Amino acid sequence: MEEQDLSFLIKKVEFSIHESFPESLITVTEAPFEIHNAGYGEFPISITIYFQDPHERPLEYTHPLKIDLNAEGINEVKTAQKKNAPIIFEKFNEITFYEPTEQFYEVLKANQ
Repeated sequence: MEEQDLSFLIKKVEFSIHESFPESLITVTEAPFEIHNAGYGEFPISITIYFQDPHERPLEYTHPLKIDLNAEGINEVKTAQKKNAPIIFEKFNEITFYEPTEQFYEVLKANQ
């Protein structure tokens, strides 16, 4: 399946991360819709995607974040921090729009 950039359809994305972070609710209004933070541990991140079409329901996901700090992992994390290299974890989620508004459907169809 070919990857499609649907960022033009997105108005904003809200990320709710662990409350131990100074800013635990982060809103991103421009692509790429991603956040960058430093830390370790295991906790769920709630992600809500809002679309340009105000009648289209937002999508909600929970993404489990786990940075396993076993003996080897601790060394990898410390090395990465020293080099300012990020630890990247990406996950693909396929989005299916059930009963989109007519306007939203036409935009999706035009950009296949």
